[in-house]
Amino acid sequence: MGGEFSNAGRELLLRNHVNSNEPSPRLPPPPAESTPGKEPEGAGLAWIIIFFLVAVAPAVGALVGSMLKWDGVAVLSALLGGPVAGIACGVMLGRRLGKTPGARLGVGIIVSLVMIFVSCFLCAVGCGVGGFTLDTR
Repeated sequence: MGGEFSNAGRELLLRNHVNSNEPSPRLPPPPAESTPGKEPEGAGLAWIIIFFLVAVAPAVGALVGSMLKWDGVAVLSALLGGPVAGIACGVMLGRRLGKTPGARLGVGIIVSLVMIFVSCFLCAVGCGVGGFTLDTR
């Protein structure tokens, strides 16, 4: 009988645990009150700001690199930063717009391809505004 509870003891433990407002010490605390698909307050604008910052960051890097005559920075920002920013923006929009995992994947891939083009175009504009000239020698 060592380690076993009587029926009365088991009922007392269950009643105390069920009526207790405190979480069980063995279980993780319950998640904060939220409904699936509902954003916390203030999250609506934050992701848009982050999205645009990620989208224009390589273009700003290309602009600054070309203005300061750091050709390597301008080229790497355009060739590496553009596709990385496009993929990151596609992932962000895919997660936001897709309702099912398949839709998220499809939207993410399509938007990534479009955003890679847009980001590389913005990098080319940044290099042009900054006065970058391609030296092919």
